[in-house]
Amino acid sequence: MINGSPTNLDTLQLKYGYAVLESQVRIAVAELGLDPTLGYLHICRPGRAALVYDLMEPYRPQIDKAILKVVTSRQFTPSDFAINSRGVCRLNPEFAKRLVSHAAVSIDGALCLRTLFEDLQSGKSVGIC
Repeated sequence: MINGSPTNLDTLQLKYGYAVLESQVRIAVAELGLDPTLGYLHICRPGRAALVYDLMEPYRPQIDKAILKVVTSRQFTPSDFAINSRGVCRLNPEFAKRLVSHAAVSIDGALCLRTLFEDLQSGKSVGIC
């Protein structure tokens, strides 16, 4: 990686999958009216969405699995991505759409978080969705 930017297609796909997951979790946290800065695993700092990162952790293996499925099920072409002069990879928009469709099938963050939150409020024992 160069300054946090992926320099190969595998890392790029994982980072993209995690970004999709993060956006879904951020939306769910906002819908539930939770403070995204109050986490319990990640350091709480001003402007850092520690709770979002905490809630993402159980879903990372599902994103990994979805990306691995894409990586092993297709042959990539140069048109799937571009590498700029600094060596940073970017996904082609069409390929990015396909990648998101695979990752989105793996999780439904908003529904799961809503169910988890309701279970916590009612005193039920909870597990990972």
